[in-house]
Amino acid sequence: MSQCSRSAGAFSWPRRYGRQVSTPVQVPSRAAEHEPSRPHPAPAAARQRELEHDIRHELATIVLLASLLADSGDIGPASRSRIRQLHSETVWLDELVTAYQREFVQQADKGAVAPIRVDLTAAEAITAVRMTNRATFHFEAEEAWASANQLRLWRALRNVMDNAAHAAGPSGTVRVRVSVEDGWTVTQVDDDGPGFSLDAAGKATLGLRIVRAFAAEAGGCLETGPSRRLGGGCARILLPSSGLRLSRG
Repeated sequence: MSQCSRSAGAFSWPRRYGRQVSTPVQVPSRAAEHEPSRPHPAPAAARQRELEHDIRHELATIVLLASLLADSGDIGPASRSRIRQLHSETVWLDELVTAYQREFVQQADKGAVAPIRVDLTAAEAITAVRMTNRATFHFEAEEAWASANQLRLWRALRNVMDNAAHAAGPSGTVRVRVSVEDGWTVTQVDDDGPGFSLDAAGKATLGLRIVRAFAAEAGGCLETGPSRRLGGGCARILLPSSGLRLSRG
């Protein structure tokens, strides 16, 4: 059984697409000319709002173009699948922009977590990684739930899968398995690459730090070490299982 310690729940980032931040323009009256001047927004904060506005505009354009292409009759099924994945990736990117704006600009309440299907989120993540890597991927999963934020879970899964694909190389193999073990929802990612070096084990990369922070805030942990299945590296994300289950048998 894992030695994960339970801690405070992870925060929630809502899914909102197409929201734009705009600042209303106010024309001062003559009477206001004699009133004490009000402080203007800090240049850095104003610039952040402008950048968010521009980024969302570009994201909306990409989504529109992807939607039009996906419904076009002059492309094949492989291209249509890639375009739909591009649409999905853009929506996730929009959620990351919303999360940054909410947490670091607005300093808003991080919100609550909710029970989510880890196996379905893992399936979505591995679909994206397969399209951008030449390694051979194998995926197996059972219905598995955990109380967490879906965006942060998606980020964590993408990080460990991308790391494994990079370690395995174009001719390597990556295996992803989602299961429930002793009250834990476990996502295990194995590869046949060179494994974790001593330096990597002592000083986690930025990607692994993101995963470790997410798991800890969700009451779980990240385990890394040698892979018994493929001989390379192994990363296991353990989250407290919510105990929910929809399917039978």
